Amino acid sequence: SRGWRVSKLDKFIKSAQASLEIDHAASKLQGTAISLCEPDPWPDPVDGAELLDDLANTIGRHMVMRSVDVDTCVAWAIHTHIFDVFSHTPRLLITAPDAECGKTLLMVYLVGDLCNRPQSTELMKPAPFFRMITAHQPTFLIDEADVFLKEDVDLVAAINNGWEPHGGVHRCVGEDLEVREFSTYCPVALAGIEMHKRLKSTTISRSLIIYLDRAAENEIAKEDIYDKRKHRTHVKQLARKIARWCKDNKSAIKACDPVLPEGVRNRGADKWRPLMAIAETAGGDWPDRLRVAITKQPDIAEPTRAIQLLDDVHRILVIDKGIHTRDLIFELGQIQDAPWSEYNLKER
Repeated sequence: SRGWRVSKLDKFIKSAQASLEIDHAASKLQGTAISLCEPDPWPDPVDGAELLDDLANTIGRHMVMRSVDVDTCVAWAIHTHIFDVFSHTPRLLITAPDAECGKTLLMVYLVGDLCNRPQSTELMKPAPFFRMITAHQPTFLIDEADVFLKEDVDLVAAINNGWEPHGGVHRCVGEDLEVREFSTYCPVALAGIEMHKRLKSTTISRSLIIYLDRAAENEIAKEDIYDKRKHRTHVKQLARKIARWCKDNKSAIKACDPVLPEGVRNRGADKWRPLMAIAETAGGDWPDRLRVAITKQPDIAEPTRAIQLLDDVHRILVIDKGIHTRDLIFELGQIQDAPWSEYNLKER
């Protein structure tokens, strides 16, 4: 064409060829490309206290759980829309003694549908974890975590350090094996059976604990038993209202220096401060409700080995107060989920 130099035309052709090669390579990849849901903000302004009330009523309608835990879930779901303004993003830990206690319903279909960019999974490895965070900044909803999380120390480490903005992992990438840093900072919810026995205190101390029990028959009204076909539309509308409220109040929430209950400090303050900032900005009775939720958190932190040993010895002596030392050691080794069967073994 007139006005085109040969060198310029060659560059144009090479660029087009490279683009075609990339498209062709992408079309040959297995699986499905990641696409996360980011709620479209509600068209009208939203009252914060009324929104939080509606959220709590919606979760409480479908779940049998403590009201303070409902309030915690409400504030946590909201924080996923603006977690980038906080110095920490607490982990939401949903645990129960057995199956069919509503863990998946709460995490994936209630809290999960209220979150920003939710990504649910029942199996997660470190590589997709930090690569998805870098590319998409999702809210991870990791179900059945009791099955695999205890053995995956790399993923646990990433979940732990990713509760702060500077959290990250280092990997060698490219043909030159250049060391690159990948962020691990994003909201994470975990659900599983007896998670407090499977996670170290380093994870538990970063977590908001939601403990569920199986609902008794008729404890939830028939019309309130969650049905995605009937109830999900309302939950999704609430997610849009959260997006609008956070958009309008992000600066106020960021600037808020909330008042925490006396004695809440260090890591406890770090994990509760984002939720309290949301409650104080929303107003109404929500600041008081969140302070009560903080004081009512179950203490399921991992005991020290010395305390655990005393507790286990006490359990045995309640049954047999006249036991010999050799028999006591044997009985300690029979306790499941305790370290004593392999504790301090030496080659003889």
